[in-house]
Amino acid sequence: MARCAWCNKEIADDCEVFGIGARLREGVHLEGVEGEVIEVFSVAMNRNIPVAVVSGDSQAKRDGLDLMFMACTRSCATALKAALEGEKEEFDNITYLH
Repeated sequence: MARCAWCNKEIADDCEVFGIGARLREGVHLEGVEGEVIEVFSVAMNRNIPVAVVSGDSQAKRDGLDLMFMACTRSCATALKAALEGEKEEFDNITYLH
């Protein structure tokens, strides 16, 4: 069961999911955890949040993304995107996906 990166609510397998994709800044690498869900600390939210590290052969990686955050609603996705955009020292680009 996945969790919303914004409100931390459980997201059932059969529920709609909203995604936020991110590209890491040059020089930031996550070798060894591709395809896994990890937790990263968000300064804006002052807590760890779950994020999927895209695998090298995924469409997301071909689209230039390194990370995928999941949200349970459009409003959670919008709030999460705004919070992540404030953390530009870590991310090069934040993209809303649905």
